[in-house]
Amino acid sequence: MTGTASQQHPQINKTRTDTLAKELVRIAFSSIVDRSQTLPLRVVVFLPQLLQIAAITAATIGTGAATLSVMSEDIPDLNVPQMDWSATGALDGQSFAINGVDLETGATLDGTIAFRDGGFQSSDCEAYCPFGWSDYRTHEADGVVHFTATALCPEAPHTVVWYGTLADGELTLDISWTTRRWYWTNQIRMQATGDAVEAVAASG
Repeated sequence: MTGTASQQHPQINKTRTDTLAKELVRIAFSSIVDRSQTLPLRVVVFLPQLLQIAAITAATIGTGAATLSVMSEDIPDLNVPQMDWSATGALDGQSFAINGVDLETGATLDGTIAFRDGGFQSSDCEAYCPFGWSDYRTHEADGVVHFTATALCPEAPHTVVWYGTLADGELTLDISWTTRRWYWTNQIRMQATGDAVEAVAASG
């Protein structure tokens, strides 16, 4: 009889690779998920990607595949309401401390957003990727200021869409952070509220 035991018995290879695949997923999951409740936005954004890497790796090892091709359908950005949007600069000079939640994981999010010279910036997003200042647009109706902004990261395929309303000094926000790569599309949906604070210095 020639050949190694694994060559003679393909089932041995399958059992070993299945076991390794499951262990990779277990390690990845246990090492990060328990911490997600207190992580900042820039880390929370990466958590689903880590889990997907583990799952893809598991699938590849489990099937013995030499190459990997994972294609996922696109996920639309946040659906911003249709309004008569215009670049009025209505919120220029204002800043807000925001507190929110990741709608899928429940992780809490905080940071500061600022408006300046027709531009919008999130301090927490900026810490993750140099988005810089993004143009924002507003619409005012019945004493409520609606605003929207789309931030594009120049160094990675991240798109963050913001839609908010400001009424009686209280800000409410809906946010989507979408990462589009050739092998996956990942999106985080968030909701937050904000209170006006003294204007803070923002990068750029």
